[in-house]
Amino acid sequence: MQNNTHLFQKIWMVSLCGILLLISQAVRAKTVVQWDDYRQPCQQTIYVFQHGEYRQESAEIQVNLPEEFARRDVPLTLVIGLQSRTLSKQTKQPNFDSFTAYLKVNSKTYAIPLYKELSSQEAEIAIKPQDLRVGKNTLTARFQWHDQKASCSGTGCGYEILALYFKEFGGNRSIERQYSGIDDLPVMFEESFTTNANHWFEMERPEAVMRIRDGKLEFAHHRDEGSWLLWNEIPLDQAHDFAISATIRKISGINDHGYGLIWGAKDANNRYQFLVAGNGFYKYEKLVNNEWQEVIPWTPSAYINPLNAANTLAIRKFGDRLSFFVNGQWLGEAEFEPFFGNNIGFVLNLNMAVECDDLILRQ
Repeated sequence: MQNNTHLFQKIWMVSLCGILLLISQAVRAKTVVQWDDYRQPCQQTIYVFQHGEYRQESAEIQVNLPEEFARRDVPLTLVIGLQSRTLSKQTKQPNFDSFTAYLKVNSKTYAIPLYKELSSQEAEIAIKPQDLRVGKNTLTARFQWHDQKASCSGTGCGYEILALYFKEFGGNRSIERQYSGIDDLPVMFEESFTTNANHWFEMERPEAVMRIRDGKLEFAHHRDEGSWLLWNEIPLDQAHDFAISATIRKISGINDHGYGLIWGAKDANNRYQFLVAGNGFYKYEKLVNNEWQEVIPWTPSAYINPLNAANTLAIRKFGDRLSFFVNGQWLGEAEFEPFFGNNIGFVLNLNMAVECDDLILRQ
């Protein structure tokens, strides 16, 4: 009798699990998003959640492609920007360690290449011509768990698609097609940091290090707040086009704060800055009388080398516009604004160390 009772309990538990599974499957839904113009970025945030408010396991994106795509003999690069909503069991921070993200292009499935430790990033998928169709194409975003014990960030576990565009078109990027780079102007100033002939400020303190060693400017910030600035006075003629570029290698530190270029600075409270971060995002902002004004908010880009890596940052004035480049690739543009002063150099936010090299000004 005791054995029969035990058997009944096992059967009841299995049946209950079956009922729960059916209920779970019943409440899952599929989102269908219409991507109206393949030449422009998809304008919607797409949620790929397993449970929570949205209760979605996958999302479909439908896009029409013209007949010319049937004649392509090279892959089409799809850029996809993702934000994780799944918390790591170890760090309790959102990242992609607990699952693999996939994108099914019609009948072909592609794994989305991601850095597991980042919370948000852009990735590229090279879609083979034979996997595309003339007319309607269906892109299905989904994921597969590695760790069922992961917890959720916000309203559901999974991820959000924040950016989606074909790299060959890149949205409204006429400026990129018009200007292919920054090296069309003559060099007026070049700093290779082989010596300190230009009298850069140097110091070694517990809170920060700024020193020229072995042909590099070593720049480290050891505090948990604020930023350090390092500049030189280098006048530029604002009435004419110019370009500023430098290579900055992140050596160590956190990935969700920025490092980059400053220019047009009068003092610490009045300056412009172009930042990239180890998580693959960039930003353009200005500080006016110690009040921040965000011009281009943190934006993901597949062109940024993430984590501890080198990135070449550049700004380029074209008439009344200011364009931003990383590693030779155009990122975006904004209206050019007059300088506060003539100081040009580097900015480093909290808890990071970088090496700066090849600061070049062209005009």
